[in-house]
Amino acid sequence: MLTAITRSPTSSLINCEITYLDRQPINYDLALKQHSSYCEYIANW
Repeated sequence: MLTAITRSPTSSLINCEITYLDRQPINYDLALKQHSSYCEYIANW
């Protein structure tokens, strides 16, 4: 049995800082949907 530990994206994700790429807006709602899809996928793997 494999175990995966995940954590939902925090709302502060939209304030993250990166230094190696030009800043692009982060769509928080999309991040939540992507995370949910990922969790569903690994649960059925």
